[in-house]
Amino acid sequence: MYNSTKRVPGGSSYADAVFRTTADAKSYAQKMFHRVIEKKSFNPHEIRFFATEDFFMLAYQKIPFIVEDFSFVELKRSEGVHAFEEWLSKTIFQKIREK
Repeated sequence: MYNSTKRVPGGSSYADAVFRTTADAKSYAQKMFHRVIEKKSFNPHEIRFFATEDFFMLAYQKIPFIVEDFSFVELKRSEGVHAFEEWLSKTIFQKIREK
């Protein structure tokens, strides 16, 4: 199981800060994925997010390229307020550039 006690507080608004510190890892990962897709204007039909209770997977053009468990999400949450979002953005951008 992942450790949720080391989350860094903060966010762009009160509601965002509350969400970032209280959401479970799966909900957080899903929300941040959708924020990154929207913010960076990635094609939501090319980049997909799939999750189980234990891990998540990113797929590009229906081919999986990242599988991480939710402990990884919590690790990123403990590094900084936007660390997971930044990692997602960088990872997706690198995958798109490979093609």
